Amino acid sequence: MYALRSVINVFKDAFLSIYLFKIVNGDFNFLLIYAAFISISGIIFAYFLMRYISTKNASRIFQFSFVLEVICAALLLLTKENLIHVFWIFAFCSRLAKSAYSAVYETTLIKSNKHHSISSYIAGSYILSSLVTLLAPAIFGFIIIDCSYIAAFAVLLVDAFLAFILSTRVDFTILDKTFRVKEYWKKAFKNKSIRESYLIIFLKRLSGPDGIMNNIIPILLFNAVGTEAGMGSYNTIFTIVFLGLLQILRILNKKKIRKRFYIPFALLGLISTIFMVVSYSPLSILCFYFTIKTTTYLVMTEAVSAIYAVGVKEKLSNYTREHRFTWNIFLGLGNLVGVVIAYIIYNYFYSQTTFAIMAVTLTFFTVVMAFFLQKLEDKLDNK
Repeated sequence: MYALRSVINVFKDAFLSIYLFKIVNGDFNFLLIYAAFISISGIIFAYFLMRYISTKNASRIFQFSFVLEVICAALLLLTKENLIHVFWIFAFCSRLAKSAYSAVYETTLIKSNKHHSISSYIAGSYILSSLVTLLAPAIFGFIIIDCSYIAAFAVLLVDAFLAFILSTRVDFTILDKTFRVKEYWKKAFKNKSIRESYLIIFLKRLSGPDGIMNNIIPILLFNAVGTEAGMGSYNTIFTIVFLGLLQILRILNKKKIRKRFYIPFALLGLISTIFMVVSYSPLSILCFYFTIKTTTYLVMTEAVSAIYAVGVKEKLSNYTREHRFTWNIFLGLGNLVGVVIAYIIYNYFYSQTTFAIMAVTLTFFTVVMAFFLQKLEDKLDNK
């Protein structure tokens, strides 16, 4: 089921932005509005989900997330290029599907009680996801080129339906029975490590490939290789490299070796984006894409494990729902700030290398995030 969900994510992360970019005739502002909607609605959905989730309804919420994915895939398949007419229904269902899935998954996972075990679990889940979906980007790319986007939508629909069937066999237990967000904030924001973790998660969404960069990166790669098949093939190649890095991370966690690669890897990503701006070419774009999808992405996975671990380390794990809701606020704010930066650059400093300039501006904040992440990592290791 996790693997089937990963296939859905592959399509949304690698191809949906390109498809939308095409049907709105290259209007990137439309994608920025979509990104802003995703951010704001994500915060709203997180509030209601965290307030009302319980052991009685957690499994149904989880299953409902896949029902929504089926609806999204069906809308893509039925409306095709006319998706724009029902786009906000699609956007609503897509965002709610992701929120419902992650609300149950993250609230359960956050109960893990060791920082390195969480880091290893996150790395392991990414390895599983990457292994299962190793060929999915290339397959989707070739399906789109050899057949059409319609064929890809059909595959997505079947995948979502199978995931829903499997989800009916899973039960979740939510231990917390109340949602005391004001009480949590009074305790949490007095704690420096908690504050730093939220700053890290804000910067992660501002500069990482899961925020506004999720819209920029596919367009850059598409400009470099020219086809969805080429995009998919490069995604598959870079996934292999990322798998190797994740395995090294698990070894470091097992031997409890302190990880000092955050800042160097973030700087490598920044250098690659500067190179792309200076020499805007297919080669420089591929170098940028390589670092973002491998070394920079590895730093982002460690930021995820840190946000899971810090609540337990700081003895605030009885507030799992409150912690999860709060970090979603910072995720949403990070994405919104990224949207504003992208909007200003795109509309007031437009040039041939606009997307590259946006990328280098946002990637700078990855270095800042890596600095705070390294500090927080040292604190967690010493507790």
